Amino acid sequence: MPRAWRRRIVVAAAVLVSGGMAVAVDQAAAGFAEDKLASRLACVAGLPQVPEVNIHGVPFFAQAMDGRYEAVSVLARQISLAKLTVREASATAHDVSVPGGEGQVRIGRVEAGLVMDYSSLVTQAPDGARLSGSDGLVAIETTAELFGRRVPVTVFAEALLSGATLRVVPLEVEVLGLRTSVDALPAKIPGASGISRELPPLPGGLSYRQVTAADDGLRLSIGGEDLALETAGGNDGAKSCGGAA
Repeated sequence: MPRAWRRRIVVAAAVLVSGGMAVAVDQAAAGFAEDKLASRLACVAGLPQVPEVNIHGVPFFAQAMDGRYEAVSVLARQISLAKLTVREASATAHDVSVPGGEGQVRIGRVEAGLVMDYSSLVTQAPDGARLSGSDGLVAIETTAELFGRRVPVTVFAEALLSGATLRVVPLEVEVLGLRTSVDALPAKIPGASGISRELPPLPGGLSYRQVTAADDGLRLSIGGEDLALETAGGNDGAKSCGGAA
């Protein structure tokens, strides 16, 4: 093999190795930052488990030096939020700008979601009722006194949002295998009056967008644009969790 070709191969190999090392170092730095942020979030929010954090976009070093991140996503499981049992909470913040010191963290857009366990609504449901998801509706299984005897009843209701108020509005009732409108039955059915529950307040700029009754729980979608959040530089709790001193 000619010497010129050997030299080209050596140079190409060196470039590939150095490039691969740079990518590996960048990924390692991103992983370290993700772990630190996850631990701090778990401490500040009092989460029972450390959440999963992913910083999107490459290279990480360039984003960190500029203080602007393409997107940051967080996933937490099994948390308690204002007496609500949340199976899963996820959020992705897009176009995040972080100041070098104290100041406002600016976020272009946030997409978030909660999967709320049906057990969170049991206190508003009839005694002994069981709630679950059924074809996009909330199924409330209970019993009722009809025609002189107690029989199993299932109320099928629609989950709706009115601002920060979650409403479960009955549509149909199934009794002894027959399904009909709630208004068609002669007697008052437990659960037919519906359920109403206030949801936890959200940070400024965020709002509840939609609710869907799924098999694994009520899925709440949350969103917001052009958010500005103060950094926790003066917050003692945040400092003890690894915040700014």
